Amino acid sequence: MDWTGVSKNLVPRLSLTVLVAWGFTLGAPLFAQDPTPPESEVKKDPKKKVAPKGTGPAAAGPTQAPPAFLLRADANCNVTIDGGSPIKVRSGEPRKVDVTNGQHLVNAVSDDGKLRWEGIVEAKSQQVVVQITLVGSTSPADFDRGAARVWLALTDLKVAGAYAGTILNKSWGFHDKNLSTAVYTAHVAFKREMEEFKKIVPAPGDQLRRRIVEDVTAVGTTADKYVDFLTKSISAAQQANTWMGEPLNLYSQAKALEPTLVLPANTVNELRNSRAFQDALPPDRRTQIGLPPDTRDVNIGADYYYSTPNMLAVVTKGGLADNWGFKAGDRILSANGKPVASIWDFKTSLRENAGGQMQVVYERAGKRETREFKVPGQLQ
Repeated sequence: MDWTGVSKNLVPRLSLTVLVAWGFTLGAPLFAQDPTPPESEVKKDPKKKVAPKGTGPAAAGPTQAPPAFLLRADANCNVTIDGGSPIKVRSGEPRKVDVTNGQHLVNAVSDDGKLRWEGIVEAKSQQVVVQITLVGSTSPADFDRGAARVWLALTDLKVAGAYAGTILNKSWGFHDKNLSTAVYTAHVAFKREMEEFKKIVPAPGDQLRRRIVEDVTAVGTTADKYVDFLTKSISAAQQANTWMGEPLNLYSQAKALEPTLVLPANTVNELRNSRAFQDALPPDRRTQIGLPPDTRDVNIGADYYYSTPNMLAVVTKGGLADNWGFKAGDRILSANGKPVASIWDFKTSLRENAGGQMQVVYERAGKRETREFKVPGQLQ
């Protein structure tokens, strides 16, 4: 092969290639370019703070809306917040009102003045819906009867506490299934009566009964704490299989609250003088609020729940009920063939049969049993 021609043609191409490569690599004047201008020096202000990346007005999130109440009412009414100017709210037309954070007293009165609503509403952030359900003002007699039912339910909690005390004093008493049931039942009854009582609105200007509402509400809060400590102590004892330590500590805290499960003396005095309040109490409960005893009453050495009126909740050792063989939890069904709806009925039957024989049908642990005994001629 003749390399002479190839060499002649190849040398110029290689030379051009080498020159181009040399020009790109070393920046030779074959391809002259203007030099890049130097970066201008910016003097930094040491006092000026530079926002970090991802912040600033462009990166900020949406502004949180101020707290407000959305007032909804089931009838046309005028609403005041913390005693301020009336706000007109129409049925089916919610109205938004700006408020400050914290609790506010909200009052509503229907256009004709016959229906009212009141509540304490807390504004935390943004918008809170306030549902206003207007109810009629209650007569003083109806109010006092409602207060009597709350008072009776409160005594039930004390009876439940006494029942718990008698059971827990026994060996392994905290495993008694009736223990938690008794406390739970009494608490449910109390909460039910409290909810019904809250629906009762004192007549306008009746400052006395408005104060009673506040007193009852305060005692209700204490009662909830009492039941909470009591139930926790029982549950803790059952889980730990011992009454010592934390279970006993919780029970002691419950017992410490018992003296406070009472209404203020001035409230009790006002209610005690109400005929409607007196008539709403079982006759054998009236002495507990300072009223004279009923001559038909009989001390049988036992107590009962108002919410479960025919059951012996607490039976005192050495009392009549104990001597006759009854135990806590027994339900009296009939006495000498007559149905017994409450322990009061049982007491009146004893009074009627003083000195004679008594046949009682009762229920114990789900089974019916019959017991016969002689009633003393002199009953206290």
